[in-house]
Amino acid sequence: MRLGQRFRVCGEPKRAAGAGAQQGPHPPCEVLAFPDRQPQYLEVQPIQLVEREKREESYDGSKSRISAGNNEGEVAVMRGIEYQLATARDTLLHHPMYSALKSLHQLRIFMANHVFAVWDFMTVLKALQSRLTCITTPWLPPPDPSAVRIINEIVLCEESDEIGPGEYLDHFRLYLIAMREIAADTLPAEQLVEALRNGCDVEAALDSISIAPATRRFVSSTLEAAKRPTHELAAVFLFGREDLIPLMFTRILEMLDASGLQAMAFRTYLRRHVTIDGGQHGPRAQDLLARLCGEDPARWCEATQAAHAALEARRALWDSILVSFHENANN
Repeated sequence: MRLGQRFRVCGEPKRAAGAGAQQGPHPPCEVLAFPDRQPQYLEVQPIQLVEREKREESYDGSKSRISAGNNEGEVAVMRGIEYQLATARDTLLHHPMYSALKSLHQLRIFMANHVFAVWDFMTVLKALQSRLTCITTPWLPPPDPSAVRIINEIVLCEESDEIGPGEYLDHFRLYLIAMREIAADTLPAEQLVEALRNGCDVEAALDSISIAPATRRFVSSTLEAAKRPTHELAAVFLFGREDLIPLMFTRILEMLDASGLQAMAFRTYLRRHVTIDGGQHGPRAQDLLARLCGEDPARWCEATQAAHAALEARRALWDSILVSFHENANN
């Protein structure tokens, strides 16, 4: 398969989307194929992808991140939290790791570590879904249908994004595709998934793979956050992920442009998240946090503390990756 060739997940041939084809709530993700090495559990074949409709507005990070639909009290509280998190957030967005990302070798190092943040993102999301919806039997009506709708819509995209007409894939495997395109090491991440699939405890699975200590600490912090009260976890999800990712990924895209690195599948992955997180998932996550905290000052305070811890964990991960850049440059 040629690099840059379109692909779909292996299965029965699907007809091309016609004029009357049904589209999901999220326009399909444009993804590029990767070199010959394929994951054992994912076989890809060329297809013609659905043409992306111009229905999503591009995300402008300069605009206010406060949802226009929030009431004045919620807006004031959210702005207060942003003010308290501003220093930690700005430190992340101006971290020297971005400007140091200049070579293909450094990009491989970055992705080999960052892939675990892509994987553990789903732990945060699915933990929220398990608490806000009913996923057991017998089914019971969840207490907040609006919260159910918010989290289920985000899960729909993150766990089964439309990459072609009738073809779907989770973002973790999209990231693995991007890694293979530049020959980054996917083996530890694949080994982790395989160990978990075989029933291994998550800590034992992490012990069994080659993972940088700082990356392991980041994953452990995420797993611990998933045990926190729901409003704290929602704050981690918003301020440590959905609000932050569009701006971080924009910085990475800028560095890819400046360095002349192609990495087309990775660029597609990044652009997808800049658009969907900045334009849709971020505002929805904000609404979710507001619903969970309500008018309880103690909850808002706890949410702020949890969000700050998440930002600090990300900074430590970026610090470690930057050190790895320098260490490998000297070897």
